[in-house]
Amino acid sequence: MKFFTFLAIFVALSGSMLKAQVSFISNATCYGTLTAMNGSNGSTDTVSSWAWDFDADGAYDDALGQNTNFIFATTGSFNVGLMVTFTNGGGDTIIQTIVIDPLPEVNFFVDNLCAFDSATFTDNSSISTGTVDFHYWDFDNNGVDDDEGMVVKYNNGVTAGFYVTKLRAVSDKGCSSSTFKQNQVFNVPITNFSTSATINAGSATSFTNSTFIDTGSVIEIYVWDFGDGEGSSFETPSHEFKTAQTYMVQLIAISDRDCRDTVVKGITVDEALAVAEVFGVESAIITPNGDGFNDFLKISALDDYANCKVTIYNSWNEVAFESDAYSNDEGGAFTARDVDAGAYYYIIECGEEPLMGVINVVK
Repeated sequence: MKFFTFLAIFVALSGSMLKAQVSFISNATCYGTLTAMNGSNGSTDTVSSWAWDFDADGAYDDALGQNTNFIFATTGSFNVGLMVTFTNGGGDTIIQTIVIDPLPEVNFFVDNLCAFDSATFTDNSSISTGTVDFHYWDFDNNGVDDDEGMVVKYNNGVTAGFYVTKLRAVSDKGCSSSTFKQNQVFNVPITNFSTSATINAGSATSFTNSTFIDTGSVIEIYVWDFGDGEGSSFETPSHEFKTAQTYMVQLIAISDRDCRDTVVKGITVDEALAVAEVFGVESAIITPNGDGFNDFLKISALDDYANCKVTIYNSWNEVAFESDAYSNDEGGAFTARDVDAGAYYYIIECGEEPLMGVINVVK
């Protein structure tokens, strides 16, 4: 009796152990791609049919065959069932969990898209679960990655126009997706200026701005630095340098697209010009008190003329002083020491149109 009981238990266990050896494997899968599932039979029995349940409805009617592929509609965890039938009439069922990982949502932005200049590309891709670990850039749309990183600088080295950039983002699960963007590269100002050949300290200097930019953009801002602590935002400014030396003058031109160009030139400033004397009476008041100030009638720029005739009349139209070769000194000038205080009328003749006016003697 014990022998038959043992035999029955052994047979039952053997059958259970054989059935438990049915299983399947699947590859790690990213959303939107085929998930490959391969069934296996570890028992000695021959399998007559393989049936799959992908939607967990208990009906094994989604696919037939030992190996199959399936695209899941969403991301997340899915219970996949495999049912096998053996030729001897038995069967087995196994359910395993398959995880479908999300793809990165790829996006990026770029600044400073100016011709022949470096642009900064920033990846701001995101993912619902996990992390975005790798960022591959293709700047010339030739299918070859040019750089890797979340923030990269790229010197486009190209003229103004439209260019396509591709970004491929890869998650920590190896899932990748890409996006393409067409970006416009804008013209850069060509900055230049000039000044007069000779610049003197203390004199206003005009700057000629010859900056230009090709069509499609306009120059909005000019920033001048005259190298002496002063500047200007005018397109064609004027500036007075105080001292004679060489100044490094800088001009920055900025377009409406924030594209900019800079030029720096050394400007040599010469000494201030000598101020020429203006012919005429230096003071209309004569105070002959011997203090050294306005003691006599002094004519400026007198040395530019020879033998100037000076005639001075009092209020009664009488000649109070006369000289055919006037000089700015005590010996040859009108000192007013011998005349009364009051108003006097003068005529100065130096071969040109006479200079006439009134002086006052104060005593």
